[in-house]
Amino acid sequence: MRLMSTDDRPAVTRTHTLLRWLAVLPAAILAGWIAHFAFGLLSLAVASVLSESAANYARLLLYYAPKDAAFVIVGARVAPRPLATAVVLAVAAMAVSLLVHILGQSTVGVTNYLHFMGLNFFLNVVSNSHDGAFSAVSEAPVF
Repeated sequence: MRLMSTDDRPAVTRTHTLLRWLAVLPAAILAGWIAHFAFGLLSLAVASVLSESAANYARLLLYYAPKDAAFVIVGARVAPRPLATAVVLAVAAMAVSLLVHILGQSTVGVTNYLHFMGLNFFLNVVSNSHDGAFSAVSEAPVF
């Protein structure tokens, strides 16, 4: 069986692929926003239970990391080429984090570095996990 090239595919498939590419960024942004809101509420609940020093780190982890992880994972799941899209979205999330937390600040403190490093650490752990979300990215698309 011969594989079809891009030109041999029916117009419906090409249209479907184009629509999926157009949906990548909106889906990723919406998922990031929903995760940010949901985990923000969870971080408040967790912070009320833990001691003050532990609560600060737990809130940083729960408030920032899931937002960008959802951004990358959902965007990659929507895309026709999930793995390449996951890499591009992860780099974009890290670049925005660097810009917001480090480069965009007039004075950079420990909190800014923790925000930036927490995101990068979380994205690194998820991307290197064989049972994590990125292994699911390389599977067949959701649609």
